Amino acid sequence: AVLNNVVYCWQDDADQLKLYKATATGWVLVPYYSEVSFTAGTAEYVDGDTITQGGNTATVKRAVKESGDWLAGTAAGRLIVDPVAGVLAAGAAAGDGACTLSGAPAQITCGPLSRVQTVVYNFTASTTTRRLYGCDGVNREFEFDGEVYVPLTTGMGSVRAVAVACHKNHLFYLYNGSLQHSGIGNPYAWTPLLGAGELGTGDIGTNLTTVSGSEASAALMVQCQDSTWVLYGTSAADWQFQRISEEGGAQPYSAQAFDGAPIAFDQENF
Repeated sequence: AVLNNVVYCWQDDADQLKLYKATATGWVLVPYYSEVSFTAGTAEYVDGDTITQGGNTATVKRAVKESGDWLAGTAAGRLIVDPVAGVLAAGAAAGDGACTLSGAPAQITCGPLSRVQTVVYNFTASTTTRRLYGCDGVNREFEFDGEVYVPLTTGMGSVRAVAVACHKNHLFYLYNGSLQHSGIGNPYAWTPLLGAGELGTGDIGTNLTTVSGSEASAALMVQCQDSTWVLYGTSAADWQFQRISEEGGAQPYSAQAFDGAPIAFDQENF
């Protein structure tokens, strides 16, 4: 994958999937940090903040708010942290913010035998927040900014996405016969209360492809083994999910877009 003119790659190594960055001196391993869940957040942590518990500390690499509100004291989610000095445990945490930790930080790991797919997208108005969003069919779906790897909690448990797309300011993942999207402008929000949603295909999903068009007509094509669907609209308030073929589908990983037109291999092509 390429992000901000830097090349990244994933490689199976024994029982792990490792992430590398291309540099002038060769491939350099990108470390996965640790994550810890929190609830009852009352004061927001931002990237670079320090979290403390007595004499124990950690640096916040990414604050992942998945639900609730900091001002209301109900923020919940995860903190990606590194390094950790001492031992953080379940209980109140302070520092540059305030919340209740659900336990100790755990090392982020990725298992092998996957096939990584990514898209580049920017969910903010800042020029510094272009990030990779991806899935690999084995590990948790993720966000990556070139340094911080953030596994996403989509609510699907052990079921992993087979395709990814960013469309109309939503993050989309395709799970078997289920197309799911994040809240508007928030790839960490996967609850309907924050605008997330789900659409069913009744067929095994294989590919997601953005179909070019005008501002009003750009759509998301959802290809399955034996059917093809198109999603029109801008959000859960006006989605129109239309099946355009009951026979023609696409093989996994085969879809590409050329000048806005999707091309893929169906079973009949073999």
